[in-house]
Amino acid sequence: MPRYLLMCPVDEAEGTQTYSVEAVDEAEALELHNQGQSQFVDEEVLATKLGKPKVLLDD
Repeated sequence: MPRYLLMCPVDEAEGTQTYSVEAVDEAEALELHNQGQSQFVDEEVLATKLGKPKVLLDD
């Protein structure tokens, strides 16, 4: 029996992304992050509303 994938777009989500950066204080940390100098650490996301799924045959 074939297997199908259902790809649901995320319409709404809640969560956090965590980044790390070395800085002398909170203001510098935010400035460096805004300049793209922080490193991604972790992500926690909860999809609260999904869109209509697209059904694809799983190869």
